[in-house]
Amino acid sequence: LDEVMFSLNNLKNHEKANSDMIAIIGFSRGGLLSIQAGMLDEDIDALVLLAPASGNGLIYDLFDDFDLINSSVQIQISENDASPENLFNLAYEIYNAMLDNNIDAEIIEYPPYDSNGNGIIDENDDGHELFFIIQDLYWNDVLIFLNQIF
Repeated sequence: LDEVMFSLNNLKNHEKANSDMIAIIGFSRGGLLSIQAGMLDEDIDALVLLAPASGNGLIYDLFDDFDLINSSVQIQISENDASPENLFNLAYEIYNAMLDNNIDAEIIEYPPYDSNGNGIIDENDDGHELFFIIQDLYWNDVLIFLNQIF
């Protein structure tokens, strides 16, 4: 988290950066770090959380402080995310906790992802891999969200 905040502050103070339009996108553990950054920096306008992780349960300690988030939030999750932390359910828990704290949040649930590319969705596929590479399937939703904010 210290590295994220250090980098964010350097970026915000960079001569070519527009510090009036700040968004953070985080995948998995990066999603958790993005939430934490959003709680610490009121200048962040948008958070995109791609299959956010719990950080071994740390996320649950943060729920009560979600009211510190001033950002609009988009959460994306694949229906067959096979992460051991059950990130599919966690995404909805985060979403509901944000709504309870009057945060402008939305969640997008994607259908099961064919991570091995064999054309068959089964127990060998892991929806967490949807976000391993940038692809239109979810990236277009990121761009639409950011265009709405900015």
